[in-house]
Amino acid sequence: VGMRISPILQERMPTLIFGEGDSLKSFLATFLCVLTRTGAQQAGLTPEPGRVLYLDWEEDADNFHNRLDMLTTGMNIAIPDGIYWRHMVEPLTAEFTAINRLVRDKNIDLVIVDSAAPATLEPESAEMVIPFFRALRALNCTTLTIAHMTKAARGQGDYPFGSTMWRNLPRSNFSVKADRNDNDVAI
Repeated sequence: VGMRISPILQERMPTLIFGEGDSLKSFLATFLCVLTRTGAQQAGLTPEPGRVLYLDWEEDADNFHNRLDMLTTGMNIAIPDGIYWRHMVEPLTAEFTAINRLVRDKNIDLVIVDSAAPATLEPESAEMVIPFFRALRALNCTTLTIAHMTKAARGQGDYPFGSTMWRNLPRSNFSVKADRNDNDVAI
């Protein structure tokens, strides 16, 4: 099996990134959308070009497009066609038929799920997480799910919030950490 984005996203397999709030997980996922769509090598990542679907339970279209605009402006490129965004409310399993049709109709190669808790409703429950991963695998494309981590997990190892299935069912897990210090200033 090849890589959608080497060395982090294996083709047609689920991957999970998780971290504290405000650790730029959604920016990273949007950056990976741009890389996948353009095929441009950046930051040590080598993408296989493809179409992307961003399933968003957290933001609206304006916020997503602003993030996309900031990234592409910084890369000195136009926003590429072939990045699709969809507002989500119901759990992924409840919307599976429509999402699967969209993946097929648009020839989607990478699906981003932002984020795990609202996409399952009960991230603590293996009975909700297991069907979520079954649905991701049934899409037959590469997937990247964004998850939060518990505050209790800090200092005790890195774990996504909820059931241990979040660690066990994806092909790969990556912890995303903000590089913060006492001198950081928010403006």
